[in-house]
Amino acid sequence: MIDLQRYLSAAQKAQAVISQVLDSRPGTSSEYIQGWVLRGTPQNDVIFYAVLDASRIPQPEPFARATHQISSALGGQRVYWGNSTGFRFAVVLTPAKRLPRQIELPTNLPAGRAMIGLRPDGQAAGGKWGDLKHIIVVGYTGSGKSVTTRSLVYQAIRQDFNLVLADLDGTTFPMLADHPSLLAPLANTTDEFIEVLRLALGELEHRSSLYKRAANYPEKIEEYNQWAAANGQEPLKRVLIALDEFNSAVTKTGGPDGKLGKLAVEIASRGRKFGITLLLSAQDFSKEVIGAVRDEVGVIVAHKVNSENVARNVGVAAAAQISERTPGRAITNRWGQIQAFYLDKSHLLTSTQPSDGITPEERAIAEKAKAETNGKISREVLMGWGLGQGEARRLLYAWETRGWAVKDPMRANATFLSPKLLELLTNPPTQPTPTNWLPTLPAQLPTQPTGSLSAGAAD
Repeated sequence: MIDLQRYLSAAQKAQAVISQVLDSRPGTSSEYIQGWVLRGTPQNDVIFYAVLDASRIPQPEPFARATHQISSALGGQRVYWGNSTGFRFAVVLTPAKRLPRQIELPTNLPAGRAMIGLRPDGQAAGGKWGDLKHIIVVGYTGSGKSVTTRSLVYQAIRQDFNLVLADLDGTTFPMLADHPSLLAPLANTTDEFIEVLRLALGELEHRSSLYKRAANYPEKIEEYNQWAAANGQEPLKRVLIALDEFNSAVTKTGGPDGKLGKLAVEIASRGRKFGITLLLSAQDFSKEVIGAVRDEVGVIVAHKVNSENVARNVGVAAAAQISERTPGRAITNRWGQIQAFYLDKSHLLTSTQPSDGITPEERAIAEKAKAETNGKISREVLMGWGLGQGEARRLLYAWETRGWAVKDPMRANATFLSPKLLELLTNPPTQPTPTNWLPTLPAQLPTQPTGSLSAGAAD
């Protein structure tokens, strides 16, 4: 139990300083202070609040800019500006708990949970993927933003998620370009951002159709998978969509009302029930971009940012005050200050593709198409050979992207193996390595088509 009486003197000093500073600055005044509150927190901190009358303040920005001066006048004491539930200054009266400068991501990661960092009280910051909703990570170069983003992607890989990755600068995820969990090729341009989100939306619609067929009327992925297990159906994997430099990509594609912005909002608003999590990271976020998805975001991890304006846009004003000498330090909207877990990028390195770029599984499918369908390839053909709907769709998309499958206008615009792929088939097979498009191919392709397509089977 915290003895608040011990902090009365410190609170009175803070009260006098806040009043003095506000009365000395243009655009601010202590007359707008509605009340003072001294309160303990579950983390055993004691915080003194100056609560402002939001209905009377002409402009909040001058008050927010006074935060640094109040902190300096209090000898560097931690002072935060809050604007999520009204306007207030928060002065932390208890001594700052020291966090380690670096904390390695634990090796014994709990199943079904995302671990983000360590709080000053020694407790982990994180939770179940579904409970966290969608996630925003912000911070300038060197702040720890990319490390945190990669840490979350790594955890998703460890938990057998499917991935959709977009990396505008090509520096955050290049080591994952050939990862077997990818639902689509790694996106590096704004057009590719849009394309992979369209594919992700297609996956969402596919899952929606599966939910409608389930007799237990599932409202979340766990309920659907419970029904699937009881009825001999394939369970659904969670999907993590990680979009780096999201703010820049949205800005370059017409803003929140452009193609990319609208796709992201639709996936954010509908994706959670289908096990789809959006992870948006950037060096900064404009008010317009973050406003479009704010209601669907459950966790904001703000590393050191370039300006107080960016910090206010994401609703974590204290991020502007993080020291440049503490990479990995972050302020969150759920756990306060944390030291985000560190993960060296080497953990994400994967095996290389064969030298000819084609895996044994892909070679077997191409040879079969060459022999049995005169090179024609389609989702229906692939599903007839035993591939699932999602696998068939991803393989076809991957081959079209690589230039291995092309539409032939002379043959009803159907898709056929390209000369490029046919030439690869003349090369001797190389050693097997994991494929990044076919995570669950049948062990052996049947020699004759099996099964039949029913109405609605092809998505």
